[in-house]
Amino acid sequence: MADGRVVYSRWDNVAARDVISLYRMNPDGSEQELLYGVHSHDTGPNGVDVEFAEPQELPDGRILVSMRPTSAQSHMGAALVAIDAANYVEHDQPTFANAGLVADAQELLVPGAITLDGSPSPRGRFASVQPIFDGTDRLLVTWSQCRLLDPSSNAVPPQIVPCTPSLLAMPNIEEAAPLYGVWMFDVASGTQQPIVVGEEGFAYTEAVVMADRLSPPVILDRVAGLDIDPDLVGEAVGVLHIRNVYELDGASTVDIATLRDPALTTAAQRPARFLRIEKGGVDAR
Repeated sequence: MADGRVVYSRWDNVAARDVISLYRMNPDGSEQELLYGVHSHDTGPNGVDVEFAEPQELPDGRILVSMRPTSAQSHMGAALVAIDAANYVEHDQPTFANAGLVADAQELLVPGAITLDGSPSPRGRFASVQPIFDGTDRLLVTWSQCRLLDPSSNAVPPQIVPCTPSLLAMPNIEEAAPLYGVWMFDVASGTQQPIVVGEEGFAYTEAVVMADRLSPPVILDRVAGLDIDPDLVGEAVGVLHIRNVYELDGASTVDIATLRDPALTTAAQRPARFLRIEKGGVDAR
């Protein structure tokens, strides 16, 4: 990121949670924290559950992600979304400092009908994206046109035809294999131009941009005895600070009022119990 930190996608698979959200940390792994999206996975096209993958910082500071479906799908397509992670922690929840904001944190960068549920995607499929840092806000993408197998074709294999509203309306219409090529997409105009045309039987699925850029500030590794506890470093351990054992993602998992009342909840019924010992002074008289 421009501030020297690293943004990444992390899979959280614990208890009833199985999602990939955005996190950030220092290059040495310290100061890891949730950045965005743990409760925003139901924001895909047509309400499809999605994961936030391949995060990259855009020139305007937003985070570009490939929004991919949670369920398996065979054509590698993604929705390209810019996230205002500086001001929001969820798509509809601003940070504490920005309380009162009502806009959606997520902006779909490619207009048109994009599907992630396994059905044909009229706007085509985007396999990868890279921002261009030249002041134009263009994106280098790998893209395949929406293609179908012609249901009226007697050829073997069937003839491949472009998607049309009439064909897409046919029940059990079958999608053809994608034809991924490399394209330059202009966000401002919503247009794109081919750079490398796709070839049958071959797919360009990941294109990268190589260009001179200013290096971000360097965040130095923490030093034992100066920034962090040397004893913890020597033992290769850390400290886990749990502020509330009854809270998950900011939401209480129990009725605290009932739980803390011994007349309503016995000690054996409590999922966690604590013992505090206070040693007072001794009167030696």
